[in-house]
Amino acid sequence: MMRLLVRSAVVLVLVTAADVAGLEAQANARWYIATYTNHLLVWDEASEEVVDRIEVSNFIPTGIVVNEDKDRLYVMEARAESIEIVDLEQNRVIDEFTLSEGNVTVRINGFAPHPSDERAALFVKRYTKHADRYEIEGPFILEYDLTTKTVSDTIPWPDGEERENVSFRYSPDGETLYLFANDIIAVDADTAFGKLGSRVDPRAQGSFWELTADQHLETFADIRNRVGSNAAGLFVLAGEATPARRRVLDPAIYREAAARLDRHFSISVIDCSSTMDSPVTQEVLRDLDALVVVSSPWVDGAAAAGQTLDWLSARGMTGLLRRTVVVLNDSDGHADKRTKSTLAQQFSKQGQRVIEVPFDGHLRPGGVIDGTAAMSRPTRTRLLEVCAALAEHFPRQDDRTRDRR
Repeated sequence: MMRLLVRSAVVLVLVTAADVAGLEAQANARWYIATYTNHLLVWDEASEEVVDRIEVSNFIPTGIVVNEDKDRLYVMEARAESIEIVDLEQNRVIDEFTLSEGNVTVRINGFAPHPSDERAALFVKRYTKHADRYEIEGPFILEYDLTTKTVSDTIPWPDGEERENVSFRYSPDGETLYLFANDIIAVDADTAFGKLGSRVDPRAQGSFWELTADQHLETFADIRNRVGSNAAGLFVLAGEATPARRRVLDPAIYREAAARLDRHFSISVIDCSSTMDSPVTQEVLRDLDALVVVSSPWVDGAAAAGQTLDWLSARGMTGLLRRTVVVLNDSDGHADKRTKSTLAQQFSKQGQRVIEVPFDGHLRPGGVIDGTAAMSRPTRTRLLEVCAALAEHFPRQDDRTRDRR
């Protein structure tokens, strides 16, 4: 479980995709890199050069899975409808399969080959086009026979653990299929009527108080009924949005809610108030893997961000300072280039990674953020850089003993 703190009213939707496959670290290691063409690049680690290109049939390969024997690649494409099989001795495609047929489209959103390479587990959704509507079914986990190209079985979900996004992998002996959940939740811990819930899912009804009061939250399905979510699959635990029912969030309530969320979510993004001395903010700071400090690209906004960094330094939180990313957010498009450059240099001198996020008209009006599709490419690129910078600070294992100060 990883925790990130975002100090501002900005919501970051974290989306990651694995599009690089590397074989074991060794002298002759090769990397297979997907591109925005119909080619995979073969990169040699020793020479640090592209030594070959593998042509695939489908445009924009987006996912690469290496088999157990490391002599095959399974390559998914952007539409998520087909998978091509690449022989690594010949560096060419030797087979392809799809589950779509006629008016039925099957999106393959996850794939794990069995060590025998005779079958695989697929994570899919089925879309049937009727004359007047689309019928959506799933998600399902299917067992697929790679030799006959037929579905051989449907693998049942563990009780109460059905999800919209999962990954999985067989054990080396092929006897066990491991299911990995990669759900992300945004948590509104702003005690001053935070707006995070309205940016992710205005219909979200759950709150800290309902989450901690219910003693029967055992499965992911139970938790899911207490939180909201958007079309991108980001979940949200909303704060107290109205003064009509004013309840004050305290550290004990936050701590209990966070413990329950930890059992079901891989990453929590916490949005706190701007007051560092707030008891809830103090509780959040006790257990963070990374911190995001969002600043406007103006001198007064940067001064407030600088005070936050000084506050952390004065309290000996040097480790957290090293895991802090400063985001200069041009929310109105009026910032001048010279000022942004000067501020970026000042923050960088303090040891923080600084990333400038440009103005984006899609984000300015407010309202629900369903994903990154409507954002401009520069904005998506910079948000991806933020995600990558944060990921550098994720623990390499589930180590709750790591010093987070």
